Amino acid sequence: EIKIMEDETRAWMEAGAGCLCLGLDYQPSANASFEELVALCKVAKEYDGIYAAHLRYQILGRPKAWQELIDLNRASGIPVHASHERVDDITGPILDLVDADDIDISFESYLYPAGMTHITMQLPMWVQSGSPDEVLERMKQRD
Repeated sequence: EIKIMEDETRAWMEAGAGCLCLGLDYQPSANASFEELVALCKVAKEYDGIYAAHLRYQILGRPKAWQELIDLNRASGIPVHASHERVDDITGPILDLVDADDIDISFESYLYPAGMTHITMQLPMWVQSGSPDEVLERMKQRD
């Protein structure tokens, strides 16, 4: 499967894509292993691409999600970008460390107190996975 994903990533990069962009808090990207992400990042890097992602905040929590992003940069050498972040007591120290380690990292923020996502993001990750019909079936269960 990784070979197929690498080939698809390569085809998109050759077609002019500038980055590998994932929503790791959303299905099906939430299921991607670190090894899969490294393999795809290495392909995107061959084309001077970057890796941009909505991090696995819900799954890992913010500190570990940032660590995964940093580890992807170290493992693949690709510049990394975190979507929809902010500087606060959690990220400030992380950003100080990555600056000292010369990690190629960036992020952007939205500066308003609202957001938008899928309603299923309010459900546990095990309920979100699978097809829409499978999600609906799990939502009917009372346990």
